[in-house]
Amino acid sequence: MHQAMENGKELQAECGTIHIADAIVHPTRLVGWTPETMSAGIQGPDGQFLPQTRLTRVFQDGSRYATLDPAPVVQVADSHARGLYAGILDHRFGHFLLESLSRLHDRDHAPDYPLIWSARADQATHGFLPWQAELLSILGVAGPHVFVVEPCHVGDLRLSVPGYVIQHEFTAPQRSFLAKVPWRPEPGRRTWLSRGIQSRRFLPGMAEFEERLASEGWTIIAPETLSVSEQLAIYARSERIAGPVGSAFHALILMRDAEGLPVDLFVPEPYGSEERMNQNYVTIARAKGFAQRTHFIPHAQMIAAQGINAARFGSMLSDCLFSA
Repeated sequence: MHQAMENGKELQAECGTIHIADAIVHPTRLVGWTPETMSAGIQGPDGQFLPQTRLTRVFQDGSRYATLDPAPVVQVADSHARGLYAGILDHRFGHFLLESLSRLHDRDHAPDYPLIWSARADQATHGFLPWQAELLSILGVAGPHVFVVEPCHVGDLRLSVPGYVIQHEFTAPQRSFLAKVPWRPEPGRRTWLSRGIQSRRFLPGMAEFEERLASEGWTIIAPETLSVSEQLAIYARSERIAGPVGSAFHALILMRDAEGLPVDLFVPEPYGSEERMNQNYVTIARAKGFAQRTHFIPHAQMIAAQGINAARFGSMLSDCLFSA
């Protein structure tokens, strides 16, 4: 439930949600896909930008980055009576799951509010990609959707706190919102997430190792070749999931009642420790209660420099995967 607004000022509501009167939502402008080279956000009625609308990322070393505030505007061509601010629309799988959806845990409290997305012109033209539309359907998130590509006025803008902050935080409301697919493992069903068709991630000897796993009864999938629903159906029946680290593992945040799910991540060097690797995988595993193990393996250059052949590399992977 939300409270009324008075004199254009924001008022606190339940679950950290606020309402902003006469807000101006700005689109995404970018030089590159890092926060310090993107601008987006919400301009309040006093012309100032609300800091809590910046997309923020916290990295392994504790450094923080946030999107830049756009240049303020006075007049806009488009206006909406009300809306729920969804945030920045990102067409990359992992970032959409973790960041673009991070404010939608509040959706059930305002199901009739249009969803307002800070977008780029090319994104507004094409709308959601098929897998994004599928994800929103799985989550029960219906429109209407408004893609902001030029600053627009919103008379009553509902704003919730992000439920996920990159490499840093995964809140209980966001976990509950995303947990839609019950984990019902079948005995003996083990799944390996392959990155074999992604040439830039190629590791010599990995194909031979995956062939061995397949011969031992593992299901080998290339997640990007499957629909989101197909991926989730496989994960939901798997008693163990493993593979080279990648954003496909982020789909496991959609599992419900998955405490204790065994997950094996294979991370190419030079990280050497969980503290130095991408913390999203650690943050998610801890929040979801996965029984996750991380295995550090040589990257392609190390394999070549050290003369590691396919048999030796496969043996290294096997030792990691089947060690106690």
